[in-house]
Order: sequence, then C-alpha cells, then structure tokens
Amino acid sequence: ALAWAVPLVVAGQLAAEGWNPDRFRATEEDYEAGEKVVAAVAKFNGEVLCPWAPYVAVQAGKRPYFHLMGLWDIDHPHGVLVDHVANIRDDVEDHRWDAILVMDERMMPTGVKKFYRRGRSVVPGGPMLRPKTGWRIRPRNFWMPKDPPSASEDRPATP
Repeated sequence: ALAWAVPLVVAGQLAAEGWNPDRFRATEEDYEAGEKVVAAVAKFNGEVLCPWAPYVAVQAGKRPYFHLMGLWDIDHPHGVLVDHVANIRDDVEDHRWDAILVMDERMMPTGVKKFYRRGRSVVPGGPMLRPKTGWRIRPRNFWMPKDPPSASEDRPATP
C-alpha cells in the first residue's frame, strides 16, 4: 500500500500547487537554436572541443573529449588523475582543436585564454537555449587558435 501512497501523495501535491511541466520543456526556438549550434560545430574541418557539452561534438559527427566538470574533478594536487591534466594543457597549447565552443568565459579550461582568441558568436542573443534548470550557461562563441609566435619571437634576444 505504501508503494502506491507515495506517488499519489506526490502527484496530489503537484496538482495542488498547480505545477506546470511546460516551463521546463524546450521551446521550438530552443530546438532550432540547438540545431544551429550543432551545424556550426559540424562546419569545422578539424576537431572542436565542447567542454561544457561534449554531446554537441558527437551530434556534429566529431569526437567527444572531456567534460569541464570532469576536468575540475581531477585538477587538484592530490587527485589520482592530476597528471593527466598536463596532457590537456599541452593539447591547448599545441592547438589540438580547430575551435573551442565556449559557454562561459569565466570558467574555461586552463590555457584557453592564452592560446586561443574569441571568435564569432554561435547563436544570436535572446532567450534561446537558456537552461530551464541547473547550470545557467549556453553556447556563446567559438574560440580559435591564436597565431603561433614567429621564429624571431622564439629566439632569445642577443646582447
């Protein structure tokens, strides 16, 4: 009897509060904007890092890489996998990715701002792709590799 009572109580509470699940559903504009983001990622010939949403790379027919939260989980001094973070930093410095899909410039993988530059916007402004719950981020722009330093910049200055 208890197995039936709990769902009934929850359903009754939701009905009494006038809960409307539509406010949590994606709109048609959200779907269209999402398709535009996937199409924009797919246009790149090379690989695109999508650390906030690796599934976008998969939907665009590209290889997925790490999720940013996963990177944060291992990027601390006593982490068992902390040595692997250096590989990611090297990949950023070496311009492994032709573009990085950025959703929040305040929280980017280490080195991105040093070795990549802000590129074009992904979707126009407005309410599209704003999460209904959870982490309030959405695709903003692509960051592109900065030009490598010229050979003369690599050489030490002569006295």
